[in-house]
Amino acid sequence: DQLSVNVTRGIRHSIEDGEYINRSIHGYFKDTQQRLRPDGRNFTLIRDVFRLRIEGKTFDAIAKYLNSQHYERIQTDGTHKPFKFYKQGIQKILRNPIYTGVVSYGEGNIADLTEMYDFTPLVSVEDFIKINNLTGGNKELAKLAYGYRKGEEVKADLLRGRVICSECGEPRSAGI
Repeated sequence: DQLSVNVTRGIRHSIEDGEYINRSIHGYFKDTQQRLRPDGRNFTLIRDVFRLRIEGKTFDAIAKYLNSQHYERIQTDGTHKPFKFYKQGIQKILRNPIYTGVVSYGEGNIADLTEMYDFTPLVSVEDFIKINNLTGGNKELAKLAYGYRKGEEVKADLLRGRVICSECGEPRSAGI
């Protein structure tokens, strides 16, 4: 029990100090202080992902664009390795609020990296909300940062506004 408490406290302190404790995300690398920094060309390419989605491009089209640009993911040793995208990877990127500077930790704790250090957001909060059809603004952004936990009740509106008709471009609704 004490180990769990100590680990949780350590994670909380790390995030409160502006450290990113997870694996680096596309478009960023972790510096020596464990802070996210733009990864040059990759940062620009991932920014294009958000721009293309705002323009109405499909996930497949965006994945094809990234693959044609010969995207390379940064490794822990600082080298780059070729990386191939699929539409599921694009969906994960577009739904990850860390690209706006929002990170969640623990139960209900949200940190804004832009207030902690000179974090460079890849997309504005407004564009992120628009891309993900979030109507509740920052509250929904915070919920998105939490993700789904094991045993959490599945709601009927899980994919609401996220499935787009390929013919008319309108969002589809889902139900149980």
